[in-house]
Amino acid sequence: MRIGGEAEARARRVDRFAAIAAVALVGALVVVLGRVVQLQAFPSERLEALAAERFAVRSAQARRGDVLDRRGRPLASTRTGWRVFVDPHLIEHPYMPTLNTVADLTGVPTEAVVSRVMARVARNERRAQEGRGPIRYVSVGGELTDGAVARAQQELPVGVHLETIPVRELVQGEAAELVGSIIGRVDVNQHGLGGVEAAFDEQLGPSPGALVYMPASSGEPMWIEPDGIEPPTPGEPLRLSIDLTLQQILREELDRALVRNDASGARGVMVDPHTGEVLAMLDRVRRPVDAVEFDGEVAGAAARGEREWPRFVVVDPPVASEPALAYNRCVRDVYEPGSTFKPFAWALVTERGVFSPADELDTESGVWRQPNGRVLRDVAARDRQTWGDVLINSSNIGMAKGTDELTHEELRAGVLRFGFGESTRLPIDHEADGLVTPMASWSDFTQTSVAFGYEIAVTPLQMARAFSVFARGGAQLGTLPRLRLTAAGEADRAAIELRVRVLPEWVAGLVRTLLEEVASRMEVWAARDYPEDPPTRYAISGKSGTSRMVRPDGRGYLPRQYHASFVAMAPVESPRIVVVVVVDDPGPSRVAARRHFGSRAAGPAVRNIVQRTLPYFGVPAQSVDLSSR
Repeated sequence: MRIGGEAEARARRVDRFAAIAAVALVGALVVVLGRVVQLQAFPSERLEALAAERFAVRSAQARRGDVLDRRGRPLASTRTGWRVFVDPHLIEHPYMPTLNTVADLTGVPTEAVVSRVMARVARNERRAQEGRGPIRYVSVGGELTDGAVARAQQELPVGVHLETIPVRELVQGEAAELVGSIIGRVDVNQHGLGGVEAAFDEQLGPSPGALVYMPASSGEPMWIEPDGIEPPTPGEPLRLSIDLTLQQILREELDRALVRNDASGARGVMVDPHTGEVLAMLDRVRRPVDAVEFDGEVAGAAARGEREWPRFVVVDPPVASEPALAYNRCVRDVYEPGSTFKPFAWALVTERGVFSPADELDTESGVWRQPNGRVLRDVAARDRQTWGDVLINSSNIGMAKGTDELTHEELRAGVLRFGFGESTRLPIDHEADGLVTPMASWSDFTQTSVAFGYEIAVTPLQMARAFSVFARGGAQLGTLPRLRLTAAGEADRAAIELRVRVLPEWVAGLVRTLLEEVASRMEVWAARDYPEDPPTRYAISGKSGTSRMVRPDGRGYLPRQYHASFVAMAPVESPRIVVVVVVDDPGPSRVAARRHFGSRAAGPAVRNIVQRTLPYFGVPAQSVDLSSR
């Protein structure tokens, strides 16, 4: 019994020791785990700094979103290229052989390479004295050519490396010129600079990813935290309202108008009047061989009759180094619209109830001296005309008599209702506001001038927006659309808001009907002048305009240099497009033959654009008979 009792006592002591040891071990584990939790969740500043030094971060880049035309064709996209960078900590002395190689590969002048890299070498020497780490990265130049990449991949000097970079580029070939000024460009960090690249940078721009890891001695990841991975997010694509095919049509017809008219410039805009989408917009410029730089003394002598007026350079935009920097006169340069402005003034007078289309006016046989002594002349002299014929025949005298019945405040307020005097707010750089004479400076002379499109300055884009008031359908007729550069989807089309009502529907409808006769006359002239052009398959409604060009020094007008323009909607029954073409400075021979007017210089271009665009949209051809006109 004694022996059995001692064994039991020993066993109990062992059990107690084991229990105490287990409790101690569990307690220790709890303390350790608690400390781990504390260090993980609430580390000290010193510990955070030490931990940060142990971890490395790798960034992961994503592609910027593509810019597409309205049919999904790429206009701007991102691809991968190669660039040289130098580790100034590793390049070996003597430095010049290495730096000469870098200059040869990148195409950067040797002096620039030496300045950029050696400045970092000098800084590294100072940083070493201060106990700081060295600078290990200096990029040199931009994207390498394919030949340079092939050479670099064979052998590079110590401390010189290649890296991949995103390269943003416009569509290749001539198409880049069609859209460059609209698209804009990006900087080295793929952030938008100008155009839609900047306006929609948040949508197009990617979100870079990151990998946080503890590196091994080789530099490769040894340990990755579960939450240490953030995947990159590519940018979203942007579909524009611009149609590449329509841009090409516009370019071809503007270039044809330049040559036919020996003009200095031609610009055009096409919009969908219902959605406000800008379908095409382009500016073309040429330097006439007979044009000379403006000289104030020469102009003064010509004004005094001491010599003939020369043809001055009036369209000379800055030369762009790349398509994205091209100067777009459709949004940046204003002009006095001349008679293309008459539909707006005519509509305001009609809305006010001053005249109805059948009312007759005395149009003074084509010459009228106003009470203030100003003499007005009509191109088509007539004794009397109806108010409707005043618009059809483009009578300056009739328009002046009509607007005389409005107060200055009424006419100016009406002009502003059409959106003149303010930009369209499209996401394009340097858009002009246009010019409307301030009320404080508005005079009787202004009242008459505005009636036929002077003392007001517009851009082709503003004219297209305003003319859409006459082209919209249904309850939208007489309302002003908001222009847009992004494609309207089906949901957008179904929910198009009426926007601001500018005119009663019946007045806008009258203007559209009357302008069909104006356009039909232009069609007849165009068919006679250019029988080789596309046949007339669609009736259009539109208005021509001719205005004198302002002297480059702003001191009056040039006597034989003009803006010739035509604005139209088509097809008449249910307009799908509004087109504006401005031909700047038709040549002297055109002026001498009196073929510099908007109907003869710009009208045929508008006609051809319409006849080529509507089949592209699938609009059925109409039966149009011009033989009786």
